[in-house]
Amino acid sequence: MAAVFLEDRYELTRRRFMQGVAALLPACFLPTGALLAQEAGIVTDVHCHVFNAHDLPVRGFVQRVVFGDAEATVVPHESPEVNRALAPWIGAVLVRQLLTGAAPSAEMELRTIEAQADAGIESAPSMDSDVATLAEALRATMSESFSQSFENLPAFERQVSGATAGYFMRRLAEEAGQSEDSLLSPEMGADPYSDMARSLLSGDGKISRYFRWAALFNSPRRKIVAEIERLFGGPDRVRLFTPALIDFSHWLDEEPRSNLESQIRVMERIQRLERRSMVHCFVAYDPWREVADQEIGGTNTALDLVKWAINDMGFIGVKLYPPMGFMPAGNEGSNLAYPERAGDIPQFTRKLDEALDNLFSWASSQGVPIMAHSADSNGAGPGYSGRASPANWKPVLLKYPELRLNLAHFGGFEKSVAGGEDWENIRVALVSSGAKNLFADVGFLSEILPDHSTPAEMQRLSAAFASYVTNSDPNVERLMFATDWIMLGQEAGFSDYFEVVDRFTQAAGITDEKRQRFLGGNAQRFLGLRNQEPARTRLEGYYQAKHMDAKRLQEFDI
Repeated sequence: MAAVFLEDRYELTRRRFMQGVAALLPACFLPTGALLAQEAGIVTDVHCHVFNAHDLPVRGFVQRVVFGDAEATVVPHESPEVNRALAPWIGAVLVRQLLTGAAPSAEMELRTIEAQADAGIESAPSMDSDVATLAEALRATMSESFSQSFENLPAFERQVSGATAGYFMRRLAEEAGQSEDSLLSPEMGADPYSDMARSLLSGDGKISRYFRWAALFNSPRRKIVAEIERLFGGPDRVRLFTPALIDFSHWLDEEPRSNLESQIRVMERIQRLERRSMVHCFVAYDPWREVADQEIGGTNTALDLVKWAINDMGFIGVKLYPPMGFMPAGNEGSNLAYPERAGDIPQFTRKLDEALDNLFSWASSQGVPIMAHSADSNGAGPGYSGRASPANWKPVLLKYPELRLNLAHFGGFEKSVAGGEDWENIRVALVSSGAKNLFADVGFLSEILPDHSTPAEMQRLSAAFASYVTNSDPNVERLMFATDWIMLGQEAGFSDYFEVVDRFTQAAGITDEKRQRFLGGNAQRFLGLRNQEPARTRLEGYYQAKHMDAKRLQEFDI
């Protein structure tokens, strides 16, 4: 059947919040024994992000990635009705906070790094700068409510209404320790929004945590790298971070202020800064961008950009995001809907499949790892998140059994709660494909953080996870540690994620040698970092070209 091209209108209430999880193909093909004894590796965060606000299509990111259908769940332990009243207001403030903050562009940050001998982060926004940005975002958003003048707001933000403005204001005042009257009738010379912003950014309220999180996006990328290293790095903790860039622009119909090439250039330079841990990035690949580049006869297409990042810029893999609107294969002939503007490209779905197949063919032949979002979440349109299902990867794995693939976001086992089939179990069925290099990570397994699940929910989740380990992956050969930070930073208790995951997985039977494989050995096998493996060889050439000490790579051989 022909693809359906729909007008690209997707309301906030049509997509699930980030609660979907991906799953994992159990390791039935790899030998055990001597091989497994060699698989202890340095602890690796195989799935994280360090982009700032300049790297994002801000409005689409807030509406469709951060919130989705979060109007029912955005504030924990509140009723759906309360959350539906608050979510659009929180989103409206976030959009302004991200668009007007002091986040440096990729080009500006690269110039700053090159100009500073110590490559420090002196240009990071101060607390006063963050306060001023949030205060203005609050003031502008609330002034719309007072005047009932919503026509100047983007479509997403027009979902706010005067009827809920007062409630939002009261909740903010409560978290800031202020009275609502101080906002409505401030004393002469007082600036209630500045006082409120300062209190919100220094507090720990359920709403203000979003504003504190957004303030980090207004930092230089190297400060964000320093923060993830502070949170999760250390001698016995993460020593290799592999942050992924993203490219949502064509699907969200909104370009970031820093283009992908400039993001690659600044992150390459940040990779070379001296620090305790190593950093090597995943480059983003959007098949729609590749199709569009081919349509205009571009000499440097999206795939060319990927190859350049991998071969010359020290990047370690490729990030795909199917819930933006594509399946990894089989788009042509499907009965799927796509944004209306995609219909302007003749045979769009066939070209989409070709763009993806070209990536898989090259990545498989060169040993380049691919990380794909594989959770039923963050869809750019109605029903799009289901395109991330592991079942859709079967034809790819049949055609390219050597492909190194991480289907990210393992562990929620939530589909069966609603009577469906857990995506984890779909990965179990994929074993017949013969894929040799299929992995999964536990990034953003927020359900196990304190106060995120009821005792009954935790009991179900713990039992499902332990059963998976016992019955499907007894040697723990395919599961990898990951945080999905900076995205995880919106969750309460995120700073304890390493310890929480470690305790949870050990309780499920991931101990001793299994724990070493989970924390690092499996990631190094997925990435290809052992001596004479593809990524290792590429990195050795990169280190030599950039006059870096390649001896550090020998840590992967210990």
